[in-house]
Amino acid sequence: MTVRFIIVSLLIICLVSCEPHVNLTIGDGGLLSDQLCGPPCFWDITPGITRESQVWDILKNRKVSQSCNLWDSTSESGTRGIQCQFPGAGLKGSLAVISIGLETGSDATRFVGFTPSVVIKLQDVIQKYGMPTWIGVWSEGTPEHLGVSVTIFYDTISARLDFPQQDGTIYELQPDTMISSVSYLSSQKYVDFIKTINKNLQKWQSYGKYH
Repeated sequence: MTVRFIIVSLLIICLVSCEPHVNLTIGDGGLLSDQLCGPPCFWDITPGITRESQVWDILKNRKVSQSCNLWDSTSESGTRGIQCQFPGAGLKGSLAVISIGLETGSDATRFVGFTPSVVIKLQDVIQKYGMPTWIGVWSEGTPEHLGVSVTIFYDTISARLDFPQQDGTIYELQPDTMISSVSYLSSQKYVDFIKTINKNLQKWQSYGKYH
């Protein structure tokens, strides 16, 4: 009985001590605090400047690389990148995600995106960066359950900020509407992206309803 107890105890100790340490602190990702770096930089990763090998070095130094995977859909959609997932590390215990887009023909980064683990309100972003340059309204869901989501864009920091889906066909943006994800693009990729979706964008007016 004593020997069995010792073996079980050793197994428990190993399970705890051998677990890879995940040093994950996303917070606001520097969007408001500028901690580590500010837009369009996240965790010292700046789209268009940071190389793929440098990204992996950063992830390893922060001890989170074991939660990250390289994906390659070059043959299907011409895209590839790195995605990191951290169950329970997001806002209110949700899934936290970090995504880094990579160029298909080189080791350059295209974009970096993350889900904040703290509340970021629209009014806080506007207080720091001013009014958004563009706003996009996207219809989602099914005919039985219509939904709508909104993205705001800032030309000055090559950023897109996404908001959670709302029911119906009209989206109501209020000062306390929370941001669900943040993405920064390289300056040229941002310009190209805005040109691609320009017909679906409208100028920011004010808080209120958009459709």
